[in-house]
Amino acid sequence: MILRLCLSKEGPARFISHLDYSRAIERALRRAQIPVQFTEGFNPRMKLSFADALPVGMVSRAEWLDVHLKASVDPAEAKRRLGASLPAGVRVLELFVIPDNLPPLTSLLEAVTYEATVRLRDCPDHGKLIQHFLRQEEIRVERPSRGVIDVKGSLLDLRGEVRDGKLIVYMTTSGEKTVRPEPVIRALDDFGGSWLDLDSLRVEKTGMVFRGSSLTGG
Repeated sequence: MILRLCLSKEGPARFISHLDYSRAIERALRRAQIPVQFTEGFNPRMKLSFADALPVGMVSRAEWLDVHLKASVDPAEAKRRLGASLPAGVRVLELFVIPDNLPPLTSLLEAVTYEATVRLRDCPDHGKLIQHFLRQEEIRVERPSRGVIDVKGSLLDLRGEVRDGKLIVYMTTSGEKTVRPEPVIRALDDFGGSWLDLDSLRVEKTGMVFRGSSLTGG
């Protein structure tokens, strides 16, 4: 039996590294007395399959993972017990049973969706500016670990709207090549001539798109 879960990660939990986050999930599963299956070998670990690793500091309402069980459980009861055992800032949004023969989430991930909010320094026609930004032959962003890279092929969608003096950006990136929203927003700011207050930038992961379905979270 496999449980597929969607968790949110916010508040103090957003500062937990992925390794510590996975350990916190394991502890919660133990406290909730969920009969999780373990790997074989010298150092057995719980059989958990995370779809993606969230950057430290980012809020998410779409952290998907599969939990392999060695015995059947009632999904509603498992959701209740697990929800009571998770650390502050982590909530169970969805929990359901999937067939045992489905491929792991990592092999199905096609895209990740984000919502970024940033205050405006100037008020250009943001729609046209974004259109011209996307029409560039290359969209080059700077990554601390990889230098300057072209992300145009991995940027699947980028739209924006202005609300209360802020630009709300809706972004979809390829799941095959990791593209974080922050460098893209910085490149958009440079393209428009420093029209955004980057110190106010806040990014939230809103969903994941898997082959055959879109799992956006709750």
